[in-house]
Amino acid sequence: MNCTEFRDSFMDRYLDNELNSKEIREFREHMKECDSCRSIFLSYKDVMNFQKIRASYSASEKGKKMFLKRIKRRKNIPYQIAAGFAVLTIGFFGSKTFMDFNRVNQRYETIVNKSVEMLNSAQNPENDLNLGVKNASGDVKSRTEKIFNLINDGEKE
Repeated sequence: MNCTEFRDSFMDRYLDNELNSKEIREFREHMKECDSCRSIFLSYKDVMNFQKIRASYSASEKGKKMFLKRIKRRKNIPYQIAAGFAVLTIGFFGSKTFMDFNRVNQRYETIVNKSVEMLNSAQNPENDLNLGVKNASGDVKSRTEKIFNLINDGEKE
């Protein structure tokens, strides 16, 4: 048997168990005698075994579930980024609104306190103000202007 015949016809048939007993003997004798064919056959056999292993491989259920989880996580990343941005935006504007509300609340509290003080001082009999008929309208008008100035932070229209 020559090397070309060995490589072309016998290698595949030997691996597929298609040789008869006479051909198997010839194949083994040639393998003992020819080092180059032996090394080629062993390499070819390794490649074929690897392909059989690869073709028969099937993933486990756990592996499939992990793979699908990874895909789902990657699909959810844009939604997670958008949700994070929404939370940050709501937090920023919520805190700004809260601070503005506190500032307005403090302002109205100051206005109410000053108004109560002014009204109490007008009703106090120990006050030196002359609350006669002539001065009453002027006094109310000046107090009303003071309250108006407090409400508008001293700005006139």
